[in-house]
Amino acid sequence: MNLKQKRAAASLLIRAAAEAAAMYGDDPENFPEWEDLQGVSEGEVAEQFARWLRGLPGDAWDARLPMPGKR
Repeated sequence: MNLKQKRAAASLLIRAAAEAAAMYGDDPENFPEWEDLQGVSEGEVAEQFARWLRGLPGDAWDARLPMPGKR
């Protein structure tokens, strides 16, 4: 993949993570595969996703995720 394609793929991944965090926040009980996340808030899930995604190429971001801090 060239850099433009990598940035586009990163943007899709970021958007998917934001959507997953938002859906989890709507009703975590609808996600039995996330059973181990009981007691974890949507905000905590979104923050962890942001940490994992911050190193992706490009400057795309989804406002539903917190801006990742620096390590």
